[in-house]
Amino acid sequence: MPKSMIELAYEFVGNQKDPVSFQDIWAHVRSQDDAAQDAQIGRFYQLLTLDGRFVAVGGNKWSLKARYSFKELYDDARGVFKDVETLETTPVDDEETFEEDEESDDEEAEDDDGSDHEEEAA
Repeated sequence: MPKSMIELAYEFVGNQKDPVSFQDIWAHVRSQDDAAQDAQIGRFYQLLTLDGRFVAVGGNKWSLKARYSFKELYDDARGVFKDVETLETTPVDDEETFEEDEESDDEEAEDDDGSDHEEEAA
């Protein structure tokens, strides 16, 4: 029975010492599976991201999750969300933001009124 594209990818990445680029994984799968066509690249990428055995390690490179400790994966994921956490914990002065929005709305209303009168006059 022929192997699925994802199984071919698993074996290929498993045989590599270092993380492998998506392009190299796809090229290997295409060379091993006659049914794999360029039109399937999106579906293959989706399968790769959803398969819990793989992990994206940055720079569009992939490795096997089993090669990394939980701490390594968790710390890396925290780095991704660090900027979001900073934004969420930064206090915002609602009064100042509200006043800026009102000024912006007033300016837009004046622009609209002025342009309507010019069109009527012409």
